[in-house]
Amino acid sequence: MSNDPDVARRVAVAVVLHDEKVLVQTRADPGRWQGYWEFPGGGVEPGESAEAAVRRECLEEVALPVEVVEPIECRKWRDQDVAIEVEFFLCTTRDADALRPLLGQRLEWVGADELDQWQFLPANDAVIEWMIARLRAGDDERA
Repeated sequence: MSNDPDVARRVAVAVVLHDEKVLVQTRADPGRWQGYWEFPGGGVEPGESAEAAVRRECLEEVALPVEVVEPIECRKWRDQDVAIEVEFFLCTTRDADALRPLLGQRLEWVGADELDQWQFLPANDAVIEWMIARLRAGDDERA
């Protein structure tokens, strides 16, 4: 948990990997970022760990049970006047068939060659590059 007094909001994000593809969704919230793509996730509740928030948010947004594999990155991002700490976690699922768009968002499983074709929220840039490299490394290992 961040002790930074400048951080107004903590967000936990799941980068869900399944069958060499990663789950992406359109932003469901109306407003400035509507139509952009993102990974599932959302606000960390008081007293909740970021890992627990990732699991909860995946169930609430896309009905998908996930397992947290490892933290990817924690970055601070400013959206207009709000300081946000975003924690990204690599996750997997054993039940991809459970996936449902519970908030009316579009959902896609995307491979390495497609991932940089989508318009993501700016806070996702470094994670997108990391995920593409990881997916392509997996392709190299199978070749």
